[in-house]
This record gives sequence, structure tokens and C-alpha cells, in this order.
Amino acid sequence: MAMTISELAELSKQAGYNLEVVPDDSLLHGSWVTQRYRDSDGDLSLQIFLLLLDDGEYVVAVSPRVYNLNGCSHRAAAIEAMTRIAYITPYIGYELDREDGEIRVTVEFPIGSGSLTVEQLKIMVAAVLWVDHYDPVVRHAMKTGEIRLELADEPPAEDRSELDELVAKIGGLDKLRELAAARGGGAPKS
Repeated sequence: MAMTISELAELSKQAGYNLEVVPDDSLLHGSWVTQRYRDSDGDLSLQIFLLLLDDGEYVVAVSPRVYNLNGCSHRAAAIEAMTRIAYITPYIGYELDREDGEIRVTVEFPIGSGSLTVEQLKIMVAAVLWVDHYDPVVRHAMKTGEIRLELADEPPAEDRSELDELVAKIGGLDKLRELAAARGGGAPKS
């Protein structure tokens, strides 16, 4: 049996997320405070939507309008930086809307006829939140055309400890790499 938006809403509550149900669109919406990433209004905030696709057999976490490359003089470098980040970060994907330059971040998780666990949902949200960690890299590439992955500082200790705990629950970093490879995205680099 596929997952319903009501089940996803209940799961998000169990995960400790205070998400708003958007009934017309059958999705959930929430806002997370960030340390470095600033939205288009200048706020330290990242919007995340959770939605179901393919009749509830596919869960997607998406953060729209993370960046905009319209008018960016170093568009190729910015895209390369995001491609490198996606390669080394499990689950995360950057998508470019060629018409308006919008960059959105997505994490997709197929569940088929199964269901999503609280731990899996937390991993999905934590993956989207890596935007905050890598924001200095992307913004530097957009501004200068130079890609410097070392600009990504270590995430705050409380965020890292939660991520480490989740990775431990699923069987360690090697298991996470196996899951990412099985998903078709290839194994992330160490």
C-alpha cells in the first residue's frame, strides 16, 4: 500500500517537525533556521516541502528557489560546484530550471508499496539541509567563478551529532554509501 499525505504528516510529527499541510497541493511545508544560507529575502531560513509522487510510492523533499542563476556571470562554475557537491553528498540533487534560472534542491526516496520510517525522513531533511553547509562554496562560485570546496566549514556540532546518530542507526557510513549506490546515484566519496 502506498503512503498518503496524512501518513507523511503523522510521520513528520513523530520526527519532531512542525510542518504545515498544504491541502490543495497535497504536500507539507516547513521552514528551517540556517547558520550561513540566506534566502532571497536575506533571512537565515530554508524552506522545505515534502510531497508524494507516483500515487504515494515516491517521497520527495524539495527546497525551491535556493539560488537563481539568471544574470549570474559565472553560471558554469556555479553549476559545476553544485555538481561536485551532489557527487560527494549522499542523496542531494540540484535542479536547474533553464527558463527562469531557479535552482532547487531535491532528495528523492522511492518507497514503492512500502512505507517511510522516521529515520529515513530525518535523513532526507538532513540531506536538504546540507545546502547550509555548502552555501559558501556555491555563492563563491557564483561570484568569482572559482570552485573552492574547502570553503564549506564543518556544520554546527548539534547538527553533526544528529546526522552521526542517524547514520549509526542505519548501519554506518558504509551502509549509507551502499544505499546511495543502490539508489543509482553512485557511492559518495569519503
